[in-house]
Amino acid sequence: MTRTITNPAYRYGFRVTAIYDGDTIVGNLDMYDHVWKADETIRLYGINCQEIKRSKRKGITTKDVQIGFDHRDSLIRFLGLDPDNFPRKVKYHTLEVPVWVVMETVQDKSGKFGRLLGIVHKNGKNLNEYMRDIIGGVEFYDSKIHPADTPIIPPQYISNEGE
Repeated sequence: MTRTITNPAYRYGFRVTAIYDGDTIVGNLDMYDHVWKADETIRLYGINCQEIKRSKRKGITTKDVQIGFDHRDSLIRFLGLDPDNFPRKVKYHTLEVPVWVVMETVQDKSGKFGRLLGIVHKNGKNLNEYMRDIIGGVEFYDSKIHPADTPIIPPQYISNEGE
């Protein structure tokens, strides 16, 4: 089977200004030619990190929350920041200095929680795949968990030729 990208994903410069957990960041989207979309929330496509907020109703324990903070710390390290500067509190942490990344959208519209799904790159490295390797698998929002070696690329831009 040959997989080819039929159309490139939309790519944007993105200035990360805040971090929530291991799969949610906030920042300013460079739409081109001095047009910005401020305070855009991005959910990392395919990544479902542990939550950082306890919930008896959802079965999220204190141990789960600590794993969630470990995931968030990994994202912080990927961005070149020190996790020790980010207290383990449930809130959006504003960065003192924004971090520039490249973001590919999976859908150029917001998901069910008002967030864009994105694949983030910094210095040629894929943040989504980095987080996938830490959490041990990929979830593609279709109730299926895929193995850790599943490539993370926007699905609507792939055609399966020769099937």
